[in-house]
Amino acid sequence: MATAADLGVDGNGILSGQFKNRWRVILQGFAGSADPIRVNCISVDRPKGEMPEIRQDRYNSTAYSAGKHEWQPITMVVQTDMGQTVHKSIADQINLQQGIIANIPQPRLPAAVGGAIYKFATILEGLDGDDTVVESWVLEGCWIMNYDWDNYDYSANEFLAVTLVIRFDAARQAINGIKVNTTGGAGVSGI
Repeated sequence: MATAADLGVDGNGILSGQFKNRWRVILQGFAGSADPIRVNCISVDRPKGEMPEIRQDRYNSTAYSAGKHEWQPITMVVQTDMGQTVHKSIADQINLQQGIIANIPQPRLPAAVGGAIYKFATILEGLDGDDTVVESWVLEGCWIMNYDWDNYDYSANEFLAVTLVIRFDAARQAINGIKVNTTGGAGVSGI
């Protein structure tokens, strides 16, 4: 339920928080199938941006204005599987990215359209606990900037995981939310 209206608070009551553990990730245009990554994703960052200040000195004062906006890379941690489908999917994407600069058996990608060939989209969806999307982020122009295949360790008792740092060009956020009716029922509403 989205509110706790029976606590004696004026208005609509106390709004329920959005949970950190109710989400899913979808990769579109990722080399190979994105399903193993979608299913085995352990954690993923939400986008973070930065808008640096531009200092403008004048005769006897200083003013500030916003500079060029820049998105920060996100980190995604994916659990590996015994069938190596996660490893293969990530390796295929990395090989595709290397095709524009590396000398690999396949012919090199043409530089003019290279980004359109290897970049993918990442969709992050915040859920209400069921399959209702209350918030979504669409990250465009994604590519793997850094990858860590984890390490073997005889003293460990957990699964191997691959950590990906993903750089992207732009992000768009859509907030759907849940509208609470006066009868206490909830339904999705666009804002």
